[in-house]
Amino acid sequence: MKNKLSYIFFLSLYFFVNITLRAQSSGAEFAKIAEEKEKAEDWENALYNYSRAVGFETKNTQYLLKRGLMFLKTDRPRKALSDFKEVEKLDKTSAEAFHLKAVALDSLRNFDLSRREYVKAIKLSGNNKNPQLYISRGNSFLLQKDYNNAVSNLNVGIQSDRKNGEAYYLRGVARFHLVDSNGACDDWKLSKELNHKKGEAYYKKNCQQ
Repeated sequence: MKNKLSYIFFLSLYFFVNITLRAQSSGAEFAKIAEEKEKAEDWENALYNYSRAVGFETKNTQYLLKRGLMFLKTDRPRKALSDFKEVEKLDKTSAEAFHLKAVALDSLRNFDLSRREYVKAIKLSGNNKNPQLYISRGNSFLLQKDYNNAVSNLNVGIQSDRKNGEAYYLRGVARFHLVDSNGACDDWKLSKELNHKKGEAYYKKNCQQ
């Protein structure tokens, strides 16, 4: 009887481990496809495959973050926010979750809450000044028409990443509103040289005589 129970236990364990490994393998396969679609800027198909990956591994924070980001790329900030909140439940130290929560809240024009999330993300990042975090917060201030704070945050982002065309474009917009046409054109020129389409369009429209 004892041997029979041991056999049943190990058989159950075998099937449990086998199913778990298969689920992880399937999740990773869909995530790999999603990454390829993301690189090709095929946001909808990337979203579909990250969703399949999450279906296999519901508590995988990286898959949830990526799916949330794809929801943002496809203009579904409420669904993105739901994924980022789920990551926060699973990992309260994830600076990226708070950062992306703030971005989703910006899309919903809930700036009071987004400001708090940016502060949390920066605190969790410590001395590691994530350029994209400051660029996102600069864009948030830009949306709020707080151009001085927009420039301050974008300065930090640019100091950490001097080849970010988006950052120069956004700082150019903020400087333009601060009646610094020369500074704006300098930024849009740099943005254009870094192959940023909006930066190039703004430079052609406002700076070329």
